[in-house]
Amino acid sequence: MQALGYLSLAALFGFLIRKSGPAILLFLLYSWVIEPLLRLPVDDQIDRYFPTKVFSSLTPNPSQAILETMTGPTSALTATQALPLTLAYAGVFWLLSYLLVRYRDL
Repeated sequence: MQALGYLSLAALFGFLIRKSGPAILLFLLYSWVIEPLLRLPVDDQIDRYFPTKVFSSLTPNPSQAILETMTGPTSALTATQALPLTLAYAGVFWLLSYLLVRYRDL
């Protein structure tokens, strides 16, 4: 499910940009730079619902227990909470991709 979420987001960028190189760069830039910067000023109760954070919460992080002892507990979603959100995000991304292809002048 995590791969489906990430790939649906990547497909949206691919359909949006239409060129593979810039689409890959924009996807990586969004995943590693833009979304973490957008999450900085947002409260923890809200930022756990951002797409890539939901996708990444599907797989447990083995070092999370060590990190929580140093920084305090985090309010990340559990895998069972993240699964329906992942399906919803994937559906929205595929719907947007479909609408882009359908209404764009090819």
